[in-house]
Amino acid sequence: MATDGQILLATAKWSDEGQYLREFLSKNSLPTVVKIIKGQYGNLGVPTLPSPGLQSTVLLVSAGKRQKIIAQAVKLKEGRRFVAVGSRIDIPENYPGYFELLSEEGKSMRCCETVLEISRRKTEAGCLVREAIKGIVAKYDEEGGLQSDGARIVNIGEVLLPKSEVTLGE
Repeated sequence: MATDGQILLATAKWSDEGQYLREFLSKNSLPTVVKIIKGQYGNLGVPTLPSPGLQSTVLLVSAGKRQKIIAQAVKLKEGRRFVAVGSRIDIPENYPGYFELLSEEGKSMRCCETVLEISRRKTEAGCLVREAIKGIVAKYDEEGGLQSDGARIVNIGEVLLPKSEVTLGE
């Protein structure tokens, strides 16, 4: 007994002309079944003698709008300029790791060692927490003053954004 997918492919009528993927997506709605006629990516493409396991029939569906970071591995040449190494990669927005900023000389930027150091840093960028710490939760009272409202653990990977220095309780 044939599956629905096998029946769909057996009855499909393929177009005589090919289109680039970007062009195809701008003119057609998803989901749709397509046949790859040129090129390859991962395990998708036209099967050839060197790569007989490539799959040429693909179901395209939308995963919605996503944000990715396009990254290029680089090497510091002659101590001054960066040279691209390898191919570009895309890193999904939900990547669980973190990145460390480098100075223009390719050296790692110094990490903040204390909360005081974080508070004095004048930056719009946040500071990544690399070790879980206990933090005091503060809230404004009716007179507009700050008071302690318990504590919580600031987990690894959270970002602290310095705002101002405050003193809780006397």
